[in-house]
Amino acid sequence: MGIPALLKNPFPESQDPEHQEIEQFLQYVESRPYQYSVWGLFDVDPGLLLGFASLCITYLIVVIQFTHLL
Repeated sequence: MGIPALLKNPFPESQDPEHQEIEQFLQYVESRPYQYSVWGLFDVDPGLLLGFASLCITYLIVVIQFTHLL
């Protein structure tokens, strides 16, 4: 199997039942992405988690900088 074939399909088709179950699971997850809404106001997604982490880190940096002034 050549490199172009591996790049096109890194996991060649297999008759293994576990492989087929994993393929079906991945297809299911791709067709139904994770969506959760809090009281219909905003969606909970990876972007919200990243934004919250960014906010916390920024707040921590500001607090550390102000403690050096005291």
